[in-house]
Amino acid sequence: MTINSASMNPIAPRVEAVDIAHFLAFGFVHLRGWLTADEVATLRAEAEEALLDGKEGSGDVMRARQIALMATTTPFSMSLLVDDPRFLDAATTLLGRPVLPMPAIAIRHTGDTGWHTDRRTALPRTRLSFSHYFEPLTASTGAPRFLPATHLLSSYEAFDRYITDHCSPSSPSVDHIGGQAVETQPGDVIAFDSRVLHASRGGRTRFRWALEYCIEPETPEKIASHRDTLVEWVYLVDHPGGKRYPLYTDWAANRPQHPDRAAMIARMTQLDLLRIPPHRAR
Repeated sequence: MTINSASMNPIAPRVEAVDIAHFLAFGFVHLRGWLTADEVATLRAEAEEALLDGKEGSGDVMRARQIALMATTTPFSMSLLVDDPRFLDAATTLLGRPVLPMPAIAIRHTGDTGWHTDRRTALPRTRLSFSHYFEPLTASTGAPRFLPATHLLSSYEAFDRYITDHCSPSSPSVDHIGGQAVETQPGDVIAFDSRVLHASRGGRTRFRWALEYCIEPETPEKIASHRDTLVEWVYLVDHPGGKRYPLYTDWAANRPQHPDRAAMIARMTQLDLLRIPPHRAR
């Protein structure tokens, strides 16, 4: 049975004007108390069970074990994409355009993460991610760090060259550049532009739930690009355990029927974005 998160959090939080301004100016925003304690417990139980169930043969990417949380066995995670309006509405507001949801995932990170961006900064703003960490994180225990406003750079080459030539995933390089650490408690969510530079240091194992949204593509070229992005997610189900956690199949079945999810499924079907082709060799 799909859990209706709105019933667990009847006064769902919304992004405020100050949140929008911070996101646009700096490339990220800290949304405190975005999930209730009950919601965190439900989400963690789903994520832990999925990682345990799918651990056999699962791949490691950036020293992180990941799995999609889009199966019938993870109904609460599935419901947060569209059924519960808070993430969809926040993404639409922050990106300023209609958006489409990418699969929700659970990720178990180990060690430090060097400076990187999820998308070149010279490109227009089209994607944002929401991250929730299940453990309290401080600047010295793996809290994510951001280099404010790097999503606005007209050219990424100087940062890219500096990071390539002088940095590594090691702690000294992260400390050398600095950045702003966003310390979180369970229930907090960080929304960030995919172009902003981010890293972390001092953490051992960090358990994260993540959800990404992309601006709805409007041209054949952008639709093809969006489909290529989805193909890169297929590696999450390319192992024995992962096959029990499909990217969209269970979510698109929409049981029980939710009107908002049905409308999103119809739009993604119209754009032919639910029929994902096989993953290309990496």
